[in-house]
Amino acid sequence: MRRRGIFVLVPILNGSGTTSWMVRGTKMDGTRISPTFKTEVEALQEKQRLENEALNNEVPTVLQARCDAGDEHVTVFEAHP
Repeated sequence: MRRRGIFVLVPILNGSGTTSWMVRGTKMDGTRISPTFKTEVEALQEKQRLENEALNNEVPTVLQARCDAGDEHVTVFEAHP
């Protein structure tokens, strides 16, 4: 299984002698990505955006507890790790 939420910058030497940059990794949903960019700065911005997306993707667990008032009243609590 691939490590999810980890992204790396990969330099690519083009035939014209210029260098392009690829961001390679696997999103939290398992989607593999490898977009290319003309500059290292653009690639680094995308890498940081993807890493932030992966960190923010952690969904808190929702717990439901029935109260004594009856089945028509349900209280939802958010669990924090």
